[in-house]
Amino acid sequence: MKRTDHFPPVITVVVYYGLDPWDGPTALRDMLDIPNEYEPFIQDYSMRLIEVRCCDLMLHNQNNIHLFDMLRIAFNQNLTWQQARTQVLAYADEHHPEKIVLMMLFGATGLKIDFNKYEKEKEDMTMRSVFDNMIRDVKAEGKAEEIVSIYREEGYPDQFILEKLQSKLHIAADQAMEFLLAYGKQPA
Repeated sequence: MKRTDHFPPVITVVVYYGLDPWDGPTALRDMLDIPNEYEPFIQDYSMRLIEVRCCDLMLHNQNNIHLFDMLRIAFNQNLTWQQARTQVLAYADEHHPEKIVLMMLFGATGLKIDFNKYEKEKEDMTMRSVFDNMIRDVKAEGKAEEIVSIYREEGYPDQFILEKLQSKLHIAADQAMEFLLAYGKQPA
């Protein structure tokens, strides 16, 4: 290394999506178990914490603005899921966020969604269609788990359960197989 060489800076940013206030560590030393004799040699680095539920950042990138605005709505504890959904849809209809923002929103909220599937179904994907499809899929997953559980307890074979999943949920064989694999594990 030459005297004129420089290291690029490393900035640690943690984006916290939880509903409760952050109570975890905010510095490197808080995350390490350091013996007393080594403490003078360990540098301490703080992290930048962004709590979505109470973020007051001045954002300049439009995608980030849309993401944080919709996350604040989604994580608002004063709203029911239906109210939050309605407000997020209204926001999306007004602002038309990009697909990457929608993907981040669903990732942050822990909702599973297959955007490729919806893009095939509808070239011009809107937030409303994504939410409607997501809610349909969430309901199907809940019903699938119930169907698999009931028929598994009764001792029906996998092929019978697959056929029931397809007929009751109006889904393809491959999706029925995914549900069976996810919810059909035999007890140990």
